[in-house]
Amino acid sequence: MWGFSVLYTDIAQVKMQTKEVKTSKSTLLHLKYTAKTYSKWNGFFKIRDLHETYVNPSSLIPYLYKRYMNEGDYYKFVKYAFNHKKKNISSLQKKRRKDGTFWKEKKIMV
Repeated sequence: MWGFSVLYTDIAQVKMQTKEVKTSKSTLLHLKYTAKTYSKWNGFFKIRDLHETYVNPSSLIPYLYKRYMNEGDYYKFVKYAFNHKKKNISSLQKKRRKDGTFWKEKKIMV
């Protein structure tokens, strides 16, 4: 749980989950983390966060990572796709300023 140290109260619920996912080529471990403010705090500061990653269950080598952040007026999306055979990472990032008018998007191949 998240909380304000000044108020000494819980403001959000955090959940962590793991499960195996079978693909056509392998079995991966799906790690998921979510954070969400309780409804009574949404008017003050609304949080909706999601982090997901898919990894090899024995080596923990990542294959895909996604992050959605929506905190107040701040929004960010990040996605990394790992291609281990080609030894590169494909990245997609989107970001919005607090006023909601500007989107920045970039795609990177490493």
